[in-house]
Amino acid sequence: MVNIPFAFSQASFTLPNENTSNSGHITLTWEGHGDAAYTLQKSDNSNFEKAEIIYQGPDRASFISGLKNGDYFFRVKTENAPWSGPLLVKVEHHSLQLAFSLAGVGLFVFLSIVYVIILGTRNSAKT
Repeated sequence: MVNIPFAFSQASFTLPNENTSNSGHITLTWEGHGDAAYTLQKSDNSNFEKAEIIYQGPDRASFISGLKNGDYFFRVKTENAPWSGPLLVKVEHHSLQLAFSLAGVGLFVFLSIVYVIILGTRNSAKT
């Protein structure tokens, strides 16, 4: 009887090869085979030098947050299978000028509402 070792199929991402995030977080999903254990790596270059393992286990998705501006490469694999093709995530947060502008608009709206409430309270107290 010939013993043929079980071969795991290669895992692959379900997202496009290039993604962008302006919030510093992304949910990665991948396809695989059965209830295999997966390893997910992150690197700052496509050669995966100094790659960091960020997940190991049976799940087929991972939420990554806290990413700073820059390019990140991810790859996933099952045991005894080759790595998937790299997935590029480009992170570019909103500008500080936009954040302060939106905060200023929010402050203006808040103060306007407070003014209208105070004005309405005074007018109803007079009548």
